[in-house]
Amino acid sequence: MKTVLVYGDSNTYAQTNWPYMGAPRLPYEERWTSRVQHHFEGQVLVLPEGLGGRTAADVQSGDDAHRNGRAYFQAIFCSHQPVDVMVVALGTNDCQARYGRSAPQIHNDLLWYQGVVAKLSSPDFVIPKVVYVVPPRFHVNNDDEYFGGREAIRDELAMLMTQSTDMDVVRLDDIATSLDGVHLSSEGHRQMAIAVEEKLKEML
Repeated sequence: MKTVLVYGDSNTYAQTNWPYMGAPRLPYEERWTSRVQHHFEGQVLVLPEGLGGRTAADVQSGDDAHRNGRAYFQAIFCSHQPVDVMVVALGTNDCQARYGRSAPQIHNDLLWYQGVVAKLSSPDFVIPKVVYVVPPRFHVNNDDEYFGGREAIRDELAMLMTQSTDMDVVRLDDIATSLDGVHLSSEGHRQMAIAVEEKLKEML
């Protein structure tokens, strides 16, 4: 059985909407990670490590320090070895206006994970392949306190990731979101699962 570790944010966690409207998290069977697991029927073990608000960059502090993607990645990765494929599904939160990150900065922050995976991999195991999920396009009003006016940053980041010779990516721009325009709907999770499945078939 192959092991796929997914390190992501609220769209890996399967948050439904913000602010919450009903259940805060999609049922297990509707999450894209669970759908991928089911698709491969016992041939692949998918380990989802998703957390709302997690950033790729080292920009979190105070009460949100646990959402710093870099701070906790190494412990999580090492605890799950051996890993065949490492899926990094971060970057959306880094686009928020409050962090002031440019698309090239976010792109470099994401590349950090690929380098660390190679360094952390035990000599007893094969270094896992790394694939990135390009942050899906979000749809919010300009006055949104988190993502308003930041669509261009996300689009530039998507271009940089797709054109990069250093990244293997899954890109799915027009994906179904919930009412907040950022978190994936159940249909969005279905669409994401299909895209990731196709990539994993190439890699495994």
